[in-house]
Amino acid sequence: TYRLNKHSKSSTSLVRKAKDRLHGLAITHESPGTTRDRKLCIGRLGGVKFHLYDTAGIEFPTEQLHDSMMEQTKLAAQESDLVWLMFDARYTGVTADLLDTAKWLRKQQKARVQVLANKLEGNAWNYEGSPILQHIAEAERMGFGEVVPISAQHGEGMADLALTIHELQKEMQAYDDTVVEGVAEEKEKPLQ
Repeated sequence: TYRLNKHSKSSTSLVRKAKDRLHGLAITHESPGTTRDRKLCIGRLGGVKFHLYDTAGIEFPTEQLHDSMMEQTKLAAQESDLVWLMFDARYTGVTADLLDTAKWLRKQQKARVQVLANKLEGNAWNYEGSPILQHIAEAERMGFGEVVPISAQHGEGMADLALTIHELQKEMQAYDDTVVEGVAEEKEKPLQ
């Protein structure tokens, strides 16, 4: 599992909600507030445990940091089974960077992508004509399915994320079981 977005305090909140501990090396830079490369966390949402990469995201404070940090972000996405593509649904909506990232993720065709509409605490945003609903509709047009509303800071929507991870884990286990059974059947066949 992997979180990819414009880095912000809210995205860090999501990782803090999900992580147990961090592992990995960091890119260092004198710019204050610079998110480091990618860190592998052991995550837990409810009773669901998983690995989580925390990354620099897709926007960076200086061009000098861009190449090394973006490379780490892309590597994490390529190594993941699920990518959380998170955006600020309350204030900014879908940005050009988000669209570029979605395009890149579609080309990878490896990981499942789940789009998270962040900063949606409560339900006051959910009314006809809401600009937030327009942001969500625009995000759904990126082609990754239904957008999941969350509030990383307040922990809302975490049960939906846990359910997605749990379902993916069950699918992967079923696939692994099928592969193991197929190998066992091949071994049992007599030579011809």
